[in-house]
Amino acid sequence: MKFCSILSGGFEESEFTIVYDIFHRAGIQTDVYSLDAPDTVSSHGLHYGNFKPLAGLDPEEYDLLYIPGGKANVDHLKQSEKVSELVRLFAQEKKIAAICAAPSILGELGLLKNRKYTCYPGFQKHEYEGTRVDVYCVKDGNLYTGRSMAASLEFALMIVKDLLGDETAGNVKDTIVY
Repeated sequence: MKFCSILSGGFEESEFTIVYDIFHRAGIQTDVYSLDAPDTVSSHGLHYGNFKPLAGLDPEEYDLLYIPGGKANVDHLKQSEKVSELVRLFAQEKKIAAICAAPSILGELGLLKNRKYTCYPGFQKHEYEGTRVDVYCVKDGNLYTGRSMAASLEFALMIVKDLLGDETAGNVKDTIVY
């Protein structure tokens, strides 16, 4: 199993780092692509480096696309046609995960229609013709959504459990004393 993550300046560092860490502990290779590669600054001013340029992302190499939140990050990603193309492709043919403000990207592309989802309160518009639920994380088919930074750990573990099973998720929980 191989995942990719996309982000840009202003991403929420906890939503990125916690999820990335849990995926890594579960043995999932996750490559990170950025609109601002190779160096990107998080929502709280931390500098991250060695990200891959978004133009080099080949969706055929990956099973799941993960998008962390952060309002500025989401605003930047929404302006990219490449991001819109990737989000549509993963939502239709593969798996996609988004947390906090990031599910609004899916909503604005019409991908939450008739789906259950969660997001940071206030980032839904007319419920995107789906059903927003106020819980930490939701799985609906090939779509995983998380509510907020506080949900990052539970969100990542839900994805690991769903894709790799109870034993792998349990082993990860044991290593972090969850």
